[in-house]
Amino acid sequence: MIANRLENSNHPSNFTLQTSCLPPATLNRAVTRPKLTRMTALLRRLPLGVLVLVAAGCGKAPLPPDKPSAIPSAELGQKHFSPETITQGLPWKFSVSTEQSNAAETTRTLFVSSEPLENSGGKTIFLRASLETRKFDQSAQAAEVFAEQAHDAHPDMGLTYAWDLLVLDGTQLHRLHAPCLFSEESFDTMSANLLEMISPATSQVLRCRCGGGCLQTNAADQ
Repeated sequence: MIANRLENSNHPSNFTLQTSCLPPATLNRAVTRPKLTRMTALLRRLPLGVLVLVAAGCGKAPLPPDKPSAIPSAELGQKHFSPETITQGLPWKFSVSTEQSNAAETTRTLFVSSEPLENSGGKTIFLRASLETRKFDQSAQAAEVFAEQAHDAHPDMGLTYAWDLLVLDGTQLHRLHAPCLFSEESFDTMSANLLEMISPATSQVLRCRCGGGCLQTNAADQ
């Protein structure tokens, strides 16, 4: 039985106790017996601020909120990284830009060194690399394109006479490309970063050397 509202007059002891939250039987007794009860006497001694808090609690207790639903986890073997992950571990900083073609379901990410470099001829150049990802409706389509490019690779010049890594990953086909300005160690670092993003157990890899041929392996063997 808690007071819901207090009406104050000029004198602190001259107020009426509202009993709208009391049961009917108790309410009738409160009307027919105006003398003070122990509860009323106790409430009179409490500060007005406390009485307001007490009155606010009159009624049914609120139900506890529902437990938040668990965030669904990603599928096994599917890791998600930002594009900057490709160049991690290299001694240069890169700016990253991404273009997407909805028609071909192709995403192309371009990496350009933030600072120019000086080559052996004294010219100022920027390092550039790219990652192209094509998504197919079925894994068989991606596997067919991978097989065609592996077959067309030149035994002495590879795909582009530069560094190339072609990765078959289910319904996706990734192609990492870098010019011969990158050392083999730098390209291997980027290749390892790319392979960390995929499931190596089900992936095929075609690695082409700068100025050399290509070697096809499983991603798990890299």
